Amino acid sequence: MEYLLQLFRGPSTRSSGLVLVSGTLGSGKTQLLHEFARRAVNDGALVLQASGSRAEHDLRMGVVEQLFRCAELPNELIEEIPELTSDAVENGTVRRICNSLLRACEGRSVVVAIDDVHFADTASLQTLLYLQRRMHPQRMLMILSEWDRPQPTLPLFRAELTRAPHSRIRLRLMSERTIGTVLERTAGHTIDPRLAPAIHRLSGGNPLLVHALIEDNHLECAEDAEGDAGNATDDGGAPRAGTPVVGRSFEMAVLACLYRWEPQMFSVASGMAVLGEHATPCLLGRLLDLDQRRVTQALEILTAAGLTTGNAFRHPNVASAVLASLSREEQTTLFTKATKLRLDLGMATTEIAAQIVAAGEADGDWTVPILTDAAEQELAEGKTSTAHLYLNLALAAATDDHQQLATLRTYFHSTWQTNPSAVVPHTAAMRQALVEGRLADKDIVALIRTLLWQGDLTAVSAVLADAKRSDVTLGHDSGRELLHAFHWFFGPSFTRFWNLDDLCRRTVVGGAGLPTGTEAIAVFSRVWARGGDDESSSIAERVLSACRADDLPLELITTAILVLADGGRRDRALLWCDELIDHATRRGAVMWLALLTATRADVCLRDGDPETAAELAADALSLAGEENWGVSIGYPLSILIQADIESGRVDDAVKQAGRTVPSAMLETVIGIRYLHARGRLALTTGRATEALDDLRRCARWLRVWHLDVPAQIPLTTSLIEAAFQAGETEIAGDTADSRPAEPPLDQRTRGALLRILAGSEAPREKPGLLRKAVDYLRASGDRMELLRPEAELLQACAELAPAAEAGEFAFGDDLSNDEGAPALPPEPSLTNDPDGPDDPAPTVATGLSRAELRVAKLAVQGDTNREISDKLWITVSTVEQHLTRIYRKLNLSGRAGLTTLLRSELLPADALVPQNATGPASADPEAGFHPVEMGCRANSSIEVLDAVGGLERRRDPHRTGRPGIRSGSRRVIPNADGVSGNSTGRPRSLCDEQPGRPADRTVREDRR
Repeated sequence: MEYLLQLFRGPSTRSSGLVLVSGTLGSGKTQLLHEFARRAVNDGALVLQASGSRAEHDLRMGVVEQLFRCAELPNELIEEIPELTSDAVENGTVRRICNSLLRACEGRSVVVAIDDVHFADTASLQTLLYLQRRMHPQRMLMILSEWDRPQPTLPLFRAELTRAPHSRIRLRLMSERTIGTVLERTAGHTIDPRLAPAIHRLSGGNPLLVHALIEDNHLECAEDAEGDAGNATDDGGAPRAGTPVVGRSFEMAVLACLYRWEPQMFSVASGMAVLGEHATPCLLGRLLDLDQRRVTQALEILTAAGLTTGNAFRHPNVASAVLASLSREEQTTLFTKATKLRLDLGMATTEIAAQIVAAGEADGDWTVPILTDAAEQELAEGKTSTAHLYLNLALAAATDDHQQLATLRTYFHSTWQTNPSAVVPHTAAMRQALVEGRLADKDIVALIRTLLWQGDLTAVSAVLADAKRSDVTLGHDSGRELLHAFHWFFGPSFTRFWNLDDLCRRTVVGGAGLPTGTEAIAVFSRVWARGGDDESSSIAERVLSACRADDLPLELITTAILVLADGGRRDRALLWCDELIDHATRRGAVMWLALLTATRADVCLRDGDPETAAELAADALSLAGEENWGVSIGYPLSILIQADIESGRVDDAVKQAGRTVPSAMLETVIGIRYLHARGRLALTTGRATEALDDLRRCARWLRVWHLDVPAQIPLTTSLIEAAFQAGETEIAGDTADSRPAEPPLDQRTRGALLRILAGSEAPREKPGLLRKAVDYLRASGDRMELLRPEAELLQACAELAPAAEAGEFAFGDDLSNDEGAPALPPEPSLTNDPDGPDDPAPTVATGLSRAELRVAKLAVQGDTNREISDKLWITVSTVEQHLTRIYRKLNLSGRAGLTTLLRSELLPADALVPQNATGPASADPEAGFHPVEMGCRANSSIEVLDAVGGLERRRDPHRTGRPGIRSGSRRVIPNADGVSGNSTGRPRSLCDEQPGRPADRTVREDRR
């Protein structure tokens, strides 16, 4: 600009001059000419301007006509303009008009500025040469701008034009320093000048692109400012730093550069966007049907303009913008040609498949093997979403039956791991292939599993019938997978209703070091009824160890993890969950990830950590979506409802219970577990009648299916608790005919029943039953259920505190030890401080959950995190999480404050040093007594006979004035075999409906 102004204003302006301005795409030629023209007008010059255009390249005298449109020219000259555009214009007319123009400019400074002169028509170029040769006596400055390219445009015109003296200005791209200066001068200083290198890297220094990036970042800053409105911050006015935003302005600027140039420039850019990193002059020429020399020139121009570096765009948004500007037909054509080109060159199938996807359709059945092969490679690398995209295109492109079925089989197996609902539309085709005998073993299992997952039991029966008619016998692995799928949905007794003997007869033979299919089913089924043991845990470990090498069915894996947890190896179960979750994440198997996350939530819930369980269950539900969970949605839902109940979030539990679930879910054991959780929720919210309805519905299904699963679904205890709450106390324990052929009660059920029965006892008798419940539940390893009697025991002992102060009661030493329960040691008698508080019930700790209270209690006793972890069978990390929540809830900084605050509540002073008849008693960690309970014991005698089997109270010969139970009256309580009785000898079931008025009851209870 300074140079042009010097030429115009200096002494040399007394004569004519010629300046040629050249620059690449977007280099600022047009802006330079317009700015100079504006300043020349301000200086009083006559400015004649015109712009060449590709669209008017064939318009005769189009550029000259623009020059003569100046309002300051004489009217007679302007009136002759139409003659200039006539096809019959004569050379004499051109000379006359040019001479008139020169005469009109006499005595004035004149600027003739023509932008993009390379687009001017031939007649205009000849006129310009005529003017240039005759303007020497005039004070005229002619400025022409043109593209800077490897091969000069209009070589004859340039040769003739440059014979006379002239000047040349070549516009270069902006440097980092120049960009930094521009950023410093930007209004508002909203963009950090330190972004200059990054902006230069993205734009190549092209002024048009630089200013577009500045505009994008200005807009981003404005949006940030609007988002932060009202939030006062210290750095609210700080300039934007970091990575420049590449937005719409930048993309539009790139397209503007390309569209202004020759058509082949945009074609080459489109080819680069399609070929990506494989864009070379040779391949681009073959793709675009262009001469390689012309492609090379185009690449040089794009690089010089800063749009590309090498043969690639500087930013992926550029390629996206170029492709987006193409029509759908143009894109499909280019991508299809690129795909065939890659195939001819022997490129990787994954790269070719990516081109097919980019084209949006598979052009012919030749693409099917490419897509399926690429899908298998992507699946092996865990890129499931990409693989499914390839398979969907292959399914659409397959024309013959063989291709269609082969692709469908791959699609079925891979898609189920991420999106089970997506394979449902293809089940009809798979069933037809089964009838035709064209399905392999694993395909049949995949088909049946899909139908089971969706709850289409009618279709399952039809498929099994088709398989039987076709005399299909599954191999060992496929048969095992099918057995465990049925076991997952229908429990241990599924063989009563589904005849799988012929289909799975080879599964009785073991293989690969695994237990046989029937052996694992038998062992795992016992866990459902009696809980886990060493044998079941050992088999579960073998199953899980094998899943590293084999692609085991997910139902078998999750069952094995739960068996480990039931066998007292919850740490191992959690470790396996974490390892398999990582594996599923790497593979991109979303459905696996969701179900394994739900399984981890289940283990955490059993481990007494409802907060973590709730978080994991919610994550599991959101990972896969309701449509993909199918009937299995009841599994994470039941966990989430129970976890919310245990965490005190009853409103959240009610919300989850209000979800719509598939009706077919209630025909599976998953549905029974869901109904049980919903019944527990009704109990928690005081809706005992509604709870009984759900629980009796569970019991009816179990009776129909001949199922007994107390270790998994504690239906008996829930029914009795609901009956007590509903006032049906006379038959609360009578559940014999709702549990046919019931085995002896496991320790968990015994402990839970004792806790429920303690709720109906007199206050002074509750601690004894609750302590026994605690012992049984400790032995069972169910920490979630253990929290209930522990909390109730604390409350019961707190209620007995006044009596303990008076020295009236004490627990005797004659508590009998039931078979299977831990031995109870003799208990020390305590002398309470008469000046102690009247109500020792915790006040500060009432905001803590049960799990947090247990951890706090051990922490106050001085146990380390590792010791707490060992005693509660939870990980050290879980202990730390509990302590963190405890500190936050109680507003404490650490353990010291916790001990100071809670020691008087959780560890009464008189309980810290227990005394007996012979002196201080040593603290026995195996005794199983709570400190609060020990502080509340005094002189009483309670004898519990056979735990839950026939509980009777006997009058203490040393006590008077307290009536026992009347002769002829006894409480109905399940015995050790689970059978309940009454005075008539006829069993009464909680599972029976109670319409209208209750029937006459022969069992009566004398309650005080």
